[in-house]
Amino acid sequence: MPKLKFSSETAALVALGVLTAFYGGAEAQTESSDADSDDARRLEVVSVTAEKQEESSQSVPVALTVLSGDTAEALNVVAVEDLVRFTPGLNVQQSDQARTRVRIRGVGSRKFDIGSDPSVGIFIDEVYLPRFSGQEFALLDVERIEVLKGPQGTLFGRNTPGGAISIISRDPTEELEGFVEGGLADRGGYSLRGGISGALSETVLGSLNFGENFQGGFIENALTGGANDETSRAARGKLVFEPGNDLTITASLQFTEVDTDGIIGASLATLPGNTTIPLLAFPPGAPVPASASRDNPSLDEDGELNMKATLPILRIEKGIGDLTLTSITSYLDHELDVTEDFDRLPLPVGITEIEESSETFSQEFRISNSNLIAGVFYYNDDAFRADNFTWQSASLPFVLAGGMNATDSTIVAIETESWAVFGQYRFDFTDALSVTVGGRYTEDTKDYTLSAETTAIGVPSVVVPFVEPGSLSFDSFDPKVSVEYTPAENILLYASYNQGYKSGGVQFTANSLELAQQTFDPEEIDAYEIGIKSDLLDDTLRFNASIFSYEYADLQQQRVEVIGGVPSAVTRNAAQADITGAEFDVTWIATDELVLRVGYNYLDATFDDFIGTGGADLSGNPLPNSPEYTLNASVDYQQQVANDWTLGLGVDWFFTDSQNYDVFTDDPFTQQDAYDTGQVRLTLESPNEKVLVSLYAENVTDEVFTNSLVRRSSEVLDTVADGTRYGARLRVNF
Repeated sequence: MPKLKFSSETAALVALGVLTAFYGGAEAQTESSDADSDDARRLEVVSVTAEKQEESSQSVPVALTVLSGDTAEALNVVAVEDLVRFTPGLNVQQSDQARTRVRIRGVGSRKFDIGSDPSVGIFIDEVYLPRFSGQEFALLDVERIEVLKGPQGTLFGRNTPGGAISIISRDPTEELEGFVEGGLADRGGYSLRGGISGALSETVLGSLNFGENFQGGFIENALTGGANDETSRAARGKLVFEPGNDLTITASLQFTEVDTDGIIGASLATLPGNTTIPLLAFPPGAPVPASASRDNPSLDEDGELNMKATLPILRIEKGIGDLTLTSITSYLDHELDVTEDFDRLPLPVGITEIEESSETFSQEFRISNSNLIAGVFYYNDDAFRADNFTWQSASLPFVLAGGMNATDSTIVAIETESWAVFGQYRFDFTDALSVTVGGRYTEDTKDYTLSAETTAIGVPSVVVPFVEPGSLSFDSFDPKVSVEYTPAENILLYASYNQGYKSGGVQFTANSLELAQQTFDPEEIDAYEIGIKSDLLDDTLRFNASIFSYEYADLQQQRVEVIGGVPSAVTRNAAQADITGAEFDVTWIATDELVLRVGYNYLDATFDDFIGTGGADLSGNPLPNSPEYTLNASVDYQQQVANDWTLGLGVDWFFTDSQNYDVFTDDPFTQQDAYDTGQVRLTLESPNEKVLVSLYAENVTDEVFTNSLVRRSSEVLDTVADGTRYGARLRVNF
């Protein structure tokens, strides 16, 4: 399709013009809002906890996209990456379940290991997940999904400079109810879900939900016939105890497991003649055949992944007058095992085996009322990871080791301890004008031991074994100020300033003492934003828009460098960046049957000061995975048919501008061209809402684009996105 083009000045002027137009028309809208309106045509009001208290998403001075659980199901949102289709500014890249990279408005990270932290926080029932591989909890029996944009340091804490994705699960119901759902999909896919909820006594409510999903792999190994098939299982039990005296105790236990039968991707050709030079292959520097097809590469090892996580949460709320005391206690047990082809070639160069485990405890106490939130937070994460590299017959280490397999292991054992105090207060100067002031002080300590072992001393990649203990300490104060003005009912104007903080860390695959001694400092961000939230035309038209500007300091950048003669993945504080942008979200209930949604994000995210490897000046280059603009649109139409059944048709479309997966603009192998994808949804629901039949098709145009591109010296590893997928589900409610 032809490329749309918007300059930063145009985007800002359009957004400001719309703000002014809607502000000027506020009085007229208020007068018309008294007219009678059919409730069926009113926009859904979703309560959120973006500021740790339940309130309408339209009254919170934070840019966010929120989907209720019912809306998420209707839009076929079954995983975090599906949110991209409906959330301006959100970018999710995933090569496998262990490596999910999330960015919001250009702020994010390429890293996924225990030695570092994400820039976008994932929260389940207000509990922080330190690693994205635990996200499979998220979309089982969901009450709502909140994507909060911009730094959320004051209330959500560390490692949220880009924003936060907060998933809230449903509470049990008083009435007995439940559902069973089964589905079939292409490539042998299937799904099974169910749940039951109701009162166990006069004071106790309970619910139990489960799900299993199998997705046939889209990438097939031409050499072995294997595919990246994936099976995920999840379960959640929840109890709510209300003994009286304004006391509520909620206990939940969540379990998830993911099995992937193949970690399969391509090695793209970077040299003429469809060849590449893989790391540590033998003979050194000799080009070898690369993958001929992105979705049908040839690897001598399929690989596999297994991830398990268990998360119990205890929440206690006690009302005392107009105050609410809240305690949230959680413990996360997480295990990950991965085997993959190191080189992604049909040659026996190397196999990587990853063993990772962690135990995470968190505790938050807070006190709140309609104007005040204050609290303390404690966090402890004890994590271990070993990356074991077995070098085979087509590798340099094999030859130097005398014709035998050599195994190198890089090991990280790290304990992170963090505590924080936080608070904010809203000053109401008039019924229409208020100012919120807040802040959070955080101290982080990381005690670690980095080590490396080898079965072939003197042979790369681990030439000399070592053990390097150490400790890092960081602290940060992150203030927040926002001004909110409501010139008319259902219209909110706001301006805000927030600071964000992401902790420093250590290298996760340190194959030499020199590399192990290179730690990195925290990232910091200053964010300025103005915006509008409005419900117009008798609550049938919702228009939200914002303009933002970020100053991003000490970015943690990971690159492959030669350390001690061996290519190594190195993270450094290498850059400063400036980010400006504008976005809007529109939902319009055009008729009783027709709903339209449109979202747009403009982004100018560039390095302001960045000297890269070898002294290359990368200032002015765009940040990775930060397309200049994205556009999404949805149309939903419902019509009653025979016997009062309801037929629904939905069409979703998403377009993204070109983006770079690295920091260089002149590397064609890490560039993703602009592309668009579409989804079609068809539903048939019984008049009593007891039976629902759903059909869907994703990526209906079979667009070819990448989920991950990683340059590793002279080779580029590629994981292509799925092509067209389709399926059907049957749900029975009782």
